Amino acid sequence: MSPLTLPRPETELIHYWVVFLSGNMLLIDTPDNPCQTVSLPLALKGLDASSAESNIHLSIFHDICDCGRLRAA
Repeated sequence: MSPLTLPRPETELIHYWVVFLSGNMLLIDTPDNPCQTVSLPLALKGLDASSAESNIHLSIFHDICDCGRLRAA
């Protein structure tokens, strides 16, 4: 699945992560924020994983979505 074809709730949660949460994870938000430059690409790799198998990339994707869901509630 491509990030462009994500269901709307997941798209909003990823947007919330990029715009609000990832910058608050560090003391000083910089353009090379590892929450965006490392975690997000790893999470998006999880979208290509089979739903029958578990992998670290899919776990990171669910973690990012859960963080956004908890903070947005």
